[in-house]
Amino acid sequence: MQPHSDTPALRIAIVLTLVLGIAAAGQLAIEYWPGRTFDSATSGVWMTLAIDYADGLLYRPILSEAGYGGTRYMPLFFMIHGVLIRLFGDPTLTGLVLMQASVVLMIAGMARLMALHAVPPVLSWAIAGITLATSLYQQYLTSLNCDYLAAGLSLWGLVFYLDSPESPRRSALARGFAVLLFVLAFYTKFSTVYAPAAVFLWLVFTRQWRAAAGFGAASLVLLAAFAALFLYL
Repeated sequence: MQPHSDTPALRIAIVLTLVLGIAAAGQLAIEYWPGRTFDSATSGVWMTLAIDYADGLLYRPILSEAGYGGTRYMPLFFMIHGVLIRLFGDPTLTGLVLMQASVVLMIAGMARLMALHAVPPVLSWAIAGITLATSLYQQYLTSLNCDYLAAGLSLWGLVFYLDSPESPRRSALARGFAVLLFVLAFYTKFSTVYAPAAVFLWLVFTRQWRAAAGFGAASLVLLAAFAALFLYL
């Protein structure tokens, strides 16, 4: 596959977009630095779940003395946040760091996927970096949310599945790790089921029956194993 060509006009447009987006995000970062507050009810729910976990409670009862504890949120994001709170103590600053680290993870996954499709490295990173210029990112700069971590895990799952080595053993390990990332993404947010579903359907449509069966079986086993672990916790 030949690398995609880029033009000076495209480079200028991307640079200008990045500069404007980073400037707008930087203004918000200065205003809220170092993460003094999160500005949404959603952020409050994530923060409460993380603080509960830091205190040794994974999901409070639906009804208890603490009030209503029902939630549809998956556990991985706030469990990681809870561990950070336990280690470093500041719920807001650790949440900010976790959010921005998950954004970097997603951008890197986007760039790597584009590179696998012969987009020049500088251009792939620049296009992925336009994430920083979106209004959604600028909103989430002052929010706590699992979306970027879920997307980042899904994208890296695709990277490991598509970029598996030629060696059969190493290829199996890479694809097994991809399944693990897909399952972790699912336990971060339900909707990431679309990423492994896309891989499974591609295997089916290309008539790779054995690979499709193995992928589906491995995914279901890992999903069940993590479900059992979370129920035990």
